[in-house]
Amino acid sequence: MEEESMAMTINTIVLQITEVASKEIAAQVITAITPHVANLFQITESMKTNVEGLEQLQTSETLNPTLLTMEVTMDRVEDTTDVVLSSIDNIKGIISMLTPSTLPRNQLKN
Repeated sequence: MEEESMAMTINTIVLQITEVASKEIAAQVITAITPHVANLFQITESMKTNVEGLEQLQTSETLNPTLLTMEVTMDRVEDTTDVVLSSIDNIKGIISMLTPSTLPRNQLKN
């Protein structure tokens, strides 16, 4: 009986420590990544604006057939921009995958 009581007490203490530690770790992780996530969203918006500008520039340049070099350059810029945007989407996916792991265990079960 005494061993059962001790085991229950230990389990209760472990659960309490785990819950407190999980909340604290989650709060610290969120605090640490919040500025990075905000920067990521700013970069994404800036990239969208840049892509729109590039598309407008490309459209205006394709109207003038004498500027083939510029068209090739724009194609390369567009390809590079697509790669950067894809990388940003990958980063967002990684962040969203990591975010649930910062929640306390009891919230993940619910």
